[in-house]
Amino acid sequence: MSANKEGIHTRILLCLERDRCYTDKEMSMEKMSRLVGTNTSYLSNVVNKEFGCRFKELINRYRTEMAQREILRQDDATYATGEKCGFTSRANYYEVFRRMTGLTPYQYLRTARK
Repeated sequence: MSANKEGIHTRILLCLERDRCYTDKEMSMEKMSRLVGTNTSYLSNVVNKEFGCRFKELINRYRTEMAQREILRQDDATYATGEKCGFTSRANYYEVFRRMTGLTPYQYLRTARK
């Protein structure tokens, strides 16, 4: 990985893991590009190569992982949890969560309780 790509990769990780930028419902490739100091083409290239997915999938992965932690911590699988994680609508929350985990948020909570 080139030094420039490595720097962008590191800044993306900081943005996601330290700053939790994925909780911003309006997070877009353009917004993330500004945050990490690059253009959208370069950001897309780094995300595809270094994270092995598209930008939206990366954001949804982080949102889903946070939702999983919050569901267990709060014992609450409602949309309020999804909203806190950056999902833009109830339908989006349930659809993405199910696609990523194979379970609805409620099923995830029920399974974890057992």
